[in-house]
Amino acid sequence: MIILRASFQFARRVKQLKTSLINDEKKQDIDKISEGFKESKKGDDKEEIKQNQQNLDNVQKKVFEKKFIKSSEFLMACSHQPALSLPEEILKKARKVFSKYPPDELREASYKYMRMYQLLHALEKPLSITIKRNNLFENPENLQKLTEKKVIHLYKKGTSEQELLDKIFERRQKKDLSLDRLNSAEQKLEEFHNFASAIDYDQILTVSYFLRKVPGSFAVSQKIMQEIQKRNPNFNPQSMLDYGSGIGTWAWSFKKLYPDVKNIVCVEPNLYMRKLGKFVSQDYIKDIKFYESLSHTLELSYDYFDFISIAFVLEEINHPEARFLALQSLWAKLSENGIMILACPGSPTGFRFINDFREWILKQKGFIVAPCQHQQTCPMAKEGFQWCHFKQMFTAWPKDVFPKYIYENTAVTEKFSYLAVSKKNWIQEGQEWPRITFDPLKRGKHLILDMCTEQGKLERRIIAKSHGKEGGYYEAKHLNGGDLWRFPKLPPSKVGKKRRKQPVKIL
Repeated sequence: MIILRASFQFARRVKQLKTSLINDEKKQDIDKISEGFKESKKGDDKEEIKQNQQNLDNVQKKVFEKKFIKSSEFLMACSHQPALSLPEEILKKARKVFSKYPPDELREASYKYMRMYQLLHALEKPLSITIKRNNLFENPENLQKLTEKKVIHLYKKGTSEQELLDKIFERRQKKDLSLDRLNSAEQKLEEFHNFASAIDYDQILTVSYFLRKVPGSFAVSQKIMQEIQKRNPNFNPQSMLDYGSGIGTWAWSFKKLYPDVKNIVCVEPNLYMRKLGKFVSQDYIKDIKFYESLSHTLELSYDYFDFISIAFVLEEINHPEARFLALQSLWAKLSENGIMILACPGSPTGFRFINDFREWILKQKGFIVAPCQHQQTCPMAKEGFQWCHFKQMFTAWPKDVFPKYIYENTAVTEKFSYLAVSKKNWIQEGQEWPRITFDPLKRGKHLILDMCTEQGKLERRIIAKSHGKEGGYYEAKHLNGGDLWRFPKLPPSKVGKKRRKQPVKIL
């Protein structure tokens, strides 16, 4: 028995040695394969980086690439985008700016700023759009009384018209500006130049504007510019002018889409805005230029611009004549092949300014580029109980840039109204498709869509499940307000109601 036990132990030991040798050989083979794989992987790292960059550029397309959505027409019809964020160069400058102020004090100052800003456009009802007014861009009487009481004074104290004219004359003499290049609208606009706006920006209010309004304004500018670039791929601007630019938010998005353009000009009357804009933009846009007024741009070698934007400015200008003169002078500076954009908050006040600008442009024989599919008057302005507006999500400031509370959202929605016009009739892709005005209403086996057609009329269509892929039922679930509808008009049910079977009589 002892001999048998010893022989069994010896056999087990031999078997263990054999398995250990086999495992060592396997490990050596695996190490050789892994070393070879690492050497090959080092050569493929550069190709993988390029592929990742291409994937990041095509994120929007990959979101909608599903079994039933692969067509380029669907991507052309979609205008909504994922949440947008500021460039990394701007975030680095924002860290330095916000670190100079205590977070609680800056947050409280920004809340006060937002209350003042909301008073400029949040007190109006949609019915005021249909009220007859004497002049364009004029506030109704009830709104004007409220703003005069609650918002800051209209004009700076201690300045007369003669003093303003003397200052204008001295400024022109210092810069040796030729008066022949000034049009009548710019001359009159200079008289309003020294008048205070509704919000008198000082240093703390300027930083509060940077904290609260800049991320949303950047997301809105990105969406509008990408919409124009999608509809007009041949548009190649060589110069850009932003009136009431603030710290240059729209110039950042313009530089992101058109990186080769060097002629970028920002006009901002406020001194604190210009200083902060130069500091924040110096790493992202090296060739940006800030001016105090439009007359100072006469020192440039060119008089006309291919791209002009005036965004979130009209609600802060108190006098209606100054609003009209600003738009009139900018329209005169637009080139024949250029595009001009007016953007306002997505409120009844903002839509009223957009509608007044639309009526004036049609009288000037201009053409509407976006978002409308027609060249007639706006059908929503006739009703008075709704207004045309869009929305875009953006990411809030990261925690390392500005601290936030737990209940604050990381993704915020900005509502806006806009109108892009030109002096030339652009041939756009998808111009014959109607635009969805509001988000689809999802019901049982059908959807309800409100549309603004190419004939300038409002329609409500029912997209039933019986329409299938050809009628756009499956695609409509992934569309939002502002997108285009590329399918033909069909009745609510393509097949018709099925006949109910007669009940069986029980004898």
